[in-house]
Amino acid sequence: MADEVDVAGVSVEYLTNLDEALSRISRREDLAHDDEGLAGRVIAATTTQALWTFIIETMEGQQVAGAFVDFDDEYPFIEWESAWPELQVRMMEVASWSDETSYAVGTADGPGSPVRTLAATVSILVGGEARRWTWGMGTGDLEPVAFAIDLRVLFGPGSISVASAGEPRAFTAAEDDAAIAMAVRLCAGNGYFVPQDKEGL
Repeated sequence: MADEVDVAGVSVEYLTNLDEALSRISRREDLAHDDEGLAGRVIAATTTQALWTFIIETMEGQQVAGAFVDFDDEYPFIEWESAWPELQVRMMEVASWSDETSYAVGTADGPGSPVRTLAATVSILVGGEARRWTWGMGTGDLEPVAFAIDLRVLFGPGSISVASAGEPRAFTAAEDDAAIAMAVRLCAGNGYFVPQDKEGL
């Protein structure tokens, strides 16, 4: 190999530390929340479809935690259950994103241009139906449920992938308006009670 290196006119360095090796060919940079490249990818229809597919493949028919949607209460998400069996996902929407990062792999003086991957934690609102489980009685009828979930999403050149997913969680104060509007559509579209003052949200 030494002869081949001499002929090629290059130098060879042996690295035994993976992090050090990766640092030579990649770099990590923080992104502004309103970075046009990232914002465009997050709100694109292809992203919504990819996230919908992920939610369906990983949560449909599964047991999940979530809030019972009850418009008899002033706040419709008061009752939180840790185990709703047989989730049927009805709707999903992107609420927000955070922890924006850019990864560039490759070197400026190497062949081609560095490959740039964008990453963000995308918060998703999910509405569906599931069966309430009662001790001694098993599962009952379908009831409306809703929850939020945070997904770490990677946007590569021409690709979208979910690197990790958090557990279903309650809505934050910032998500309440969008969550209530989603819950209205969920209940109205599936035959559940919606008060008149909430219709049209």
